[in-house]
Amino acid sequence: MEQLMNVLRNLLCGTKEELKYIFRRFNSLLNSIFCYFKKLTSRVNRSNFPIITQIIYIFVNLSANNLKYKKMMLHDEIIDGIIELTKFKNKKLELSILWLIINLSWKEEEGVKNRIKILKKKGLFNWLKFLEYNDPVFTDKVQTALENLSFYESK
Repeated sequence: MEQLMNVLRNLLCGTKEELKYIFRRFNSLLNSIFCYFKKLTSRVNRSNFPIITQIIYIFVNLSANNLKYKKMMLHDEIIDGIIELTKFKNKKLELSILWLIINLSWKEEEGVKNRIKILKKKGLFNWLKFLEYNDPVFTDKVQTALENLSFYESK
């Protein structure tokens, strides 16, 4: 299943037009991915972390350049699943969540203030403050996410 999610992750990192085409041809694909994520996060089992990580990277790719999918990622079922996962220590899983936070909080995009507000309200800003690995790339991503979530505080 991890390999399948990895294939989907790579398939779903295209342009808006490419995504539109894929979801028209496979109209239940996105719903199936969401349902599977919900199932895996309703009773988290560490053995599923590799699969869950790939699903989160699907979310990362979808939210990279598309406001429609950014909004979807903030639906309660998705964001609450993400929050549940922050209770576990797993570097690869945490890195995928970091990338999702960065994409959802990118400063130059429409609706970013509202997305930041939701992410902070759900406790992700505080979670970020306690992430610590002796890895400069990981630390850089944490810093980027914290900066993004703090962007509108001084304005």
